[in-house]
Amino acid sequence: MNEQVLPTTPGPPGDRPALTRETVLFAALLLVFAPAIAAMAQVWNRFDYLSHGYLVPLVSLWAFLRERPLRRDVPVAPDLRGALLVGVALLVYLGGLAGKVVSLQGIAFVTAVAGLTWLLRGPAWLRAVAFPASYLVFMVPPPSSWITPLIVELQVYVSSAAVFLLTGIGVEIARDGNILSLASGESMFVAEACSGVTSVITLTPLAVVMAAYSLRRALPRVVLVIGVIPLAMTGNLTRVLATVILADRYGVPWATEGPVHDLLGISTYVVACLGMLGLAALLRRASPARS
Repeated sequence: MNEQVLPTTPGPPGDRPALTRETVLFAALLLVFAPAIAAMAQVWNRFDYLSHGYLVPLVSLWAFLRERPLRRDVPVAPDLRGALLVGVALLVYLGGLAGKVVSLQGIAFVTAVAGLTWLLRGPAWLRAVAFPASYLVFMVPPPSSWITPLIVELQVYVSSAAVFLLTGIGVEIARDGNILSLASGESMFVAEACSGVTSVITLTPLAVVMAAYSLRRALPRVVLVIGVIPLAMTGNLTRVLATVILADRYGVPWATEGPVHDLLGISTYVVACLGMLGLAALLRRASPARS
């Protein structure tokens, strides 16, 4: 009996050792920065508006794989300058660990990813993977010292705007800071979720992906991302108005607890997402791709 030998196709020479070395180095990078990733995950768990941090690496990986055909002709030219960037990232990381500053640890991780790419593949490859690499920034929790004062200011702003509009349509209401008092004597507290900041933080990563892959020019992309701010603020103001009107008619507990309150929150987010889709469609129509 004659045995049939199936032909084998050898891979390109030199590719497999290089890929193996790069895989080992990136795995080592993840191991070194495991404490930073764990610290960021704790923050994602603590604040609902930062829970999208779990999805950011997946979106970044999707973008990296999606753009693979565009990188076929990108030259590989290892550059030792990347090692300097990795070294800076490690110093920042040590500072973040010493001071227990999660934001610094996260920035150091993203910087190290860029530096290692530069070191192993060169500047052309770093430019080629600029979007998926830089998108990892959205997994880094912003410092609470930046967010907390902004939330407080916007809570007061939303409360003031709501009182102005509600008074204009005949609803009797008074304001003390971000506490709204109804004619019935009941009071409502405009919470952090209604400030608009949380919506901006969660919608911006989505807007960036939408801008990158649905628009071809820089200006429309910028307009779409910046458009998140008025969309989020308008949506949250509408949420407060609806909640106050329902509370004035049916009572504060009915409007601020249970399914009604949850439905208003979900509706605000859905409407903002639909608004982004509509804005993206308008921008595509107003600025078609050059032929």
